[in-house]
Amino acid sequence: MSRGNGNRAEPPLPLAYLLKQAHLRLASLADDALAASGVDRRDFGVLRALAATGPLTQQQLGKEAGVDPATLVRIIDGLESRGLLTRRPDAADRRRNLIALTDAGAESWDSAHAAYSEAEQRFTASMSSGGAERLRRELTVLLGVGVDEAHLS
Repeated sequence: MSRGNGNRAEPPLPLAYLLKQAHLRLASLADDALAASGVDRRDFGVLRALAATGPLTQQQLGKEAGVDPATLVRIIDGLESRGLLTRRPDAADRRRNLIALTDAGAESWDSAHAAYSEAEQRFTASMSSGGAERLRRELTVLLGVGVDEAHLS
């Protein structure tokens, strides 16, 4: 017995499938691009958060970067051992540490950001003019993230 659809139109691909495939393709491009700058996507997220906001407590950094506490400690330890960030006591509450980029960390961020931006441009190259920016804005709406929070400028 044939399962052909006869004259019926194919159902549209589920949005979840399309978003997942887009994520996987962009992640692969980003991984390749970031490798040359010596960071991975998790490192990139932490560097981005610190570059965007300045020094943060570990809890604030985890929230900003979207990283769970145990994973964040490993990322911070690795970046600190490479001289890309520092931990110092918070003057407002010495029980907490402030995490900050070093000069080398800021340079690493600049390099990684340029590499990632190039990968993102390759990913969106087939879109119509302004399509990438429209997609970014629509995704921020879907996710309930403010434009300022998404750093869209």
